Amino acid sequence: MKSAKIAVEVPTWIGTKTVTVELTSSELRAAKDPVILKALAAVKVDGISKFADFKALDVYVREAYRRSRVVKRLVDAKALAKVNGDEDLAKAYVRAWLKASNWELPEDDPDAEQVSRQYYKLIWKMGSKYVLQDAPWM
Repeated sequence: MKSAKIAVEVPTWIGTKTVTVELTSSELRAAKDPVILKALAAVKVDGISKFADFKALDVYVREAYRRSRVVKRLVDAKALAKVNGDEDLAKAYVRAWLKASNWELPEDDPDAEQVSRQYYKLIWKMGSKYVLQDAPWM
């Protein structure tokens, strides 16, 4: 499988930073779209949330998740790993992330409740709402 290293500018809290990401041939084809390219960098660069503006990257990843099978597959795989291989819980986790507004969900959200019961480090119950603590792509 052919791959290439690509430099990508990602948003930080004080501007932008260039990161290098290695992409497979199928990822390279999808990365012709700049939104998908930034999303791939967010998903594939370990620890990117430590220096990048993760809320800005989350916007790219959400959009790319809806538009690109490549990004969807990567995010779903990361979500599955975070819940130790429980497919139903991984699907609930991704659904909750997609529904979240400003990283918050209403207290009656069944997906947030399901994930929070087993993995409170991912989604916390705080008073009358749930708060997403860790996006599936991070």
